[in-house]
Amino acid sequence: MNTTTRTIRAAALAATLVGGRMGGIPQTGPEPAYCGPSSSYNDGVGAFMLAGAELKRMVTE
Repeated sequence: MNTTTRTIRAAALAATLVGGRMGGIPQTGPEPAYCGPSSSYNDGVGAFMLAGAELKRMVTE
């Protein structure tokens, strides 16, 4: 596992809250809003899944 992959994996694990929810996800809207470590919205799930798929692709290439 290279340094980039380790860094991305560590960031993903750090953003995972107790119970498996993703944290640090801002609310969607017309302008940026405050996003705390426990902020969690549905849109973040897709981003996390896309990041996981890219990690898998990077590791297997």
